[in-house]
Amino acid sequence: MDEERRKARRFTIDEMVELELGRESAVHASGINLSSCGLLCKSDYYMDPDTEVSLVLTVPTESGDHTVSCDGIVIRCQKGKGRHLTAIQFISLGEKDVGALEAFLGSCQPA
Repeated sequence: MDEERRKARRFTIDEMVELELGRESAVHASGINLSSCGLLCKSDYYMDPDTEVSLVLTVPTESGDHTVSCDGIVIRCQKGKGRHLTAIQFISLGEKDVGALEAFLGSCQPA
């Protein structure tokens, strides 16, 4: 049996996410699940593991939508037919982003 390696619970999301691969390259992806440590998304673009990305996603809060901007690293990318599943581990999150993300995750359905 496979051992669970996740550090945090995953929560199902259905949201578009923008991934930046350097200053001139942006990839649009569809979020699948989210945790306080990372994101699983699918996109048309294959990204090699260890690729550094910047990402932007919006989470609802009591005071309105909050845009979370952070850096991450691709930990795996599974090739598919036209769509690739990409797991990204967050490597930097600001304090306000962490608070907004945790509040949002507290209201989500576990994946």
